[in-house]
Amino acid sequence: MAYAQITFILVCVCYITTVKGTRAKTCEAPGNLNGICIPTSQCESIRKFVTERGRMSTEEKIALDLFDCGTTKRHSKVCCPYGEFNIDWAYANCTTPDGEIGKCKPVGSCTPIMDFISKFKTVSNQQKAEMRKYICPSSNQGTSMEQPKDHSKHRNINLLPKVCGEDTGVGKIRNGKATEIHEFPWAVALLGKTGGTLKYYCGGSLISNLYVLTVAHCIVFQQIVVRLGEYDLRTEIDCKDEEYCAPPHQDFEVSLSDITIHSHYNTKSLQNDIALIRLRSTVAISYKLNPVCLPITPEEKNNHAPTYTVIGWGSTGEGTKSNVLMKTNIPTQQIKKNAFHGQLNVGGVNETDPCGGDSGGPLMAHYVHHRVSKIIQYGIVSMGPLPCAKENVPTTYTKVEAYMDWILDNLKS
Repeated sequence: MAYAQITFILVCVCYITTVKGTRAKTCEAPGNLNGICIPTSQCESIRKFVTERGRMSTEEKIALDLFDCGTTKRHSKVCCPYGEFNIDWAYANCTTPDGEIGKCKPVGSCTPIMDFISKFKTVSNQQKAEMRKYICPSSNQGTSMEQPKDHSKHRNINLLPKVCGEDTGVGKIRNGKATEIHEFPWAVALLGKTGGTLKYYCGGSLISNLYVLTVAHCIVFQQIVVRLGEYDLRTEIDCKDEEYCAPPHQDFEVSLSDITIHSHYNTKSLQNDIALIRLRSTVAISYKLNPVCLPITPEEKNNHAPTYTVIGWGSTGEGTKSNVLMKTNIPTQQIKKNAFHGQLNVGGVNETDPCGGDSGGPLMAHYVHHRVSKIIQYGIVSMGPLPCAKENVPTTYTKVEAYMDWILDNLKS
């Protein structure tokens, strides 16, 4: 799994211009970079990259799609980053023959290799043999990624929606920020029912018109209310700036007989921390209430999004639970595989992480295919440190991809 010995970064000065008579909007470019939304032809850094690369790999095309910030009658627009332009996050990691971390990328975009080749008019057989050590295992994408299982042919695949994760365009989150109403229309609040009192205690995500995905350790009440369409836990009707009010939230009562917990769930280690809740009636799907996507195809599982987002009503930096649905963004570099294959370790830096009450909430990322964007859930908040967002101590998520067989096997019409 070797190829490039040094991470390649293209640095250039981004000269920004704006369309005459208008003021370009600022935007957030992939990689947590700030930028400005302008016609592609005016973004010198992206235009130079495309020109120099010529024929681009699949990863590069997907990465560039993520810079798209809209179109006009005359122009396609990109979020042109201020200063440094870098899509290194789009390539798979690999290890060089010297044991260093590199990026598996096309030869033409690997500066160290190209510099080595340019020094010689001819390359000896010995030099060719050395260079071959840096070649990534072949794949259709030219990267070192092993193709994960394709679940698109599973017998129950039709029980998941074909339309999902629609980007509306409109943290247990510490140092996060409030979402917009309907920004995440699949967000689920789980409320425990004791006597006649309902109390929020966990999160979840709507994955179809019948099923909610959460973690097993959230199943602690005999009677649970699944609340859909919630935004502010304090109000029956959620309004924004007195200009728009959302429809009332919908409550679905469920009991333990409606819930499937993984048979190998470990209450101590929280391995296999995953559960499905089946609603007793179907949900009326609309743009205000619709399911998130799950990673089905190998391409979706190999998504190279620069950032991930987690949402929840959990504790804030002030130590109290949030009444409003919160979100926080997590750079891809902070997502690591856990020793247990079904878990991901995320965060542990910058004091931005999920917190108490966010368990069961989704970890999501944008996926772009043929210029169509959707949001896919890749993780479920499982466990984290106390106090929350502790430096160098990440939050652990259940890795959705590892449980796609289990999820699909347990769906019923």
